[in-house]
Amino acid sequence: DNTPSGKVQSNLKLLLAKIIEPTEQHFNRRADILSGYRSSVLNALVMGMWENPRSAHLSGEAVAFSFPDIPARVVACWIRENLEYDKLALKDTFVDVSIENHEKTGNRRIVLGEFAKESCKDHQ
Repeated sequence: DNTPSGKVQSNLKLLLAKIIEPTEQHFNRRADILSGYRSSVLNALVMGMWENPRSAHLSGEAVAFSFPDIPARVVACWIRENLEYDKLALKDTFVDVSIENHEKTGNRRIVLGEFAKESCKDHQ
């Protein structure tokens, strides 16, 4: 069963409002959602030995998505420069981004991997 609880549904709505909708509006396209909420059982099945028991996908605070005709780097650069997020990762063909839905900690704007060292100047 991958049915989200009420708290997870609230997180998903916030993720939609803060990340997906603004990005879709900016690029004037619908996002292809590759991964959103995952129950702990589904997360273990999907991630296998790479399972992260602290994954933001477990709480509905992370989404992996792409636009078929827009390079993931362009999308990641736009998010990095324009939106509030907790963690942002650029994968080969998609963007994985999370938000923090806790008032005390807030969004840290952490960019993960080699993408953290790269300039977005040529991708805006």
